[in-house]
Amino acid sequence: MDLNKNLNIRYPYWYVRRDIFNVILIGIESIFTEDFNSLDEIKKIVIQECEKANISERKQYSDISKELRINTCNEEKQKFYDYINNIDEKSLKEVDRLFYRRVISEEKINEIKKRINEKWNNIDPKSKDIICFNKDNFRKEISINDLLDIIGREKIERIYEINNGGIDSSSYLMDLSALDFYFTDGFNIYWCSDEMSWMFEENHEDFYLIYGECLIKEIKRIWLIKLGMSRDEVYKILGCPKNPEEICEWVGDYHISYKDNKVNFIEIPNSFMDTHFVLFNEVDVFRTEAKLLVRYIFDYGKYDEDDWELGYSYKFPTLGMGFWRPTIFEYEMVNNPEFKEMDEEVQRDEIKYLYFESVCVYTNDYYKKEE
Repeated sequence: MDLNKNLNIRYPYWYVRRDIFNVILIGIESIFTEDFNSLDEIKKIVIQECEKANISERKQYSDISKELRINTCNEEKQKFYDYINNIDEKSLKEVDRLFYRRVISEEKINEIKKRINEKWNNIDPKSKDIICFNKDNFRKEISINDLLDIIGREKIERIYEINNGGIDSSSYLMDLSALDFYFTDGFNIYWCSDEMSWMFEENHEDFYLIYGECLIKEIKRIWLIKLGMSRDEVYKILGCPKNPEEICEWVGDYHISYKDNKVNFIEIPNSFMDTHFVLFNEVDVFRTEAKLLVRYIFDYGKYDEDDWELGYSYKFPTLGMGFWRPTIFEYEMVNNPEFKEMDEEVQRDEIKYLYFESVCVYTNDYYKKEE
């Protein structure tokens, strides 16, 4: 059964109920509880916000009359009124603390807009500090959790959301955990921190504009470079290398090969694990001992036993995946006299080769010799 139909059966006109609660929530999040001395005072102002809440006349509904809409809203407002009226301090102590989110004043909105304009609106479109993505394509490749992780690494705790034109919407200062770039209704929306070191914009033409070289660089690192992509598509995501090569080149941290100007080989080094998990079926390929990793992956596809670099290199043709390390090292080798005679620093270097140094993916014909 269609989700909306199912909801409508259980909660008639659920979307109207949702929208009136959203208006009530905006009113509540405009309140600063620090200005009140008791729970009763807070309850009183919350109830006042509930009573005056109304859905904008600009919000159109095709299957409900105005009278029924008003009655549905009043029904939900009464339920909310009863709920708030019955809250006591004892029950509140058992409730987990929510994230911080507060509606900001018009004065603050104008201040942030002014700072945005001064910092970003006159930037050169060719600068490394700006990049533009189609909204749908961006969402397919970069999850909201990816974005929150990237921003969180900057030790940023609170974010401004400046909303220009959403019906029954507002602008906020909120905890990073409350942020959702992808499901906010509005016309042109800006997200930024107080430091203005970056900005994320959703415009009315269904594009995302991202500002700030550091944020852009991190997004490019996790954007999926795929086999079969054109060279131009790779360059759009990763940027153009300083010394482009016809067949095989390093583009940022990626080692990429092409055939007929299409990607047929992608290799990444183990330095990726400093900022990302590189996984095969939930197993970390750079933090799992090479011998154990090969044994695990063998259950999904055999490796090429004729590989002349076997031990250093493992290719899994049916999976289109391979691994490489410059030296073979196994745990039992720590007892070898040759190892014991090495300097401690050299020993540490050798032990690193318990693990693979790079992983690659490739097309079926990559290792086939030209006839």
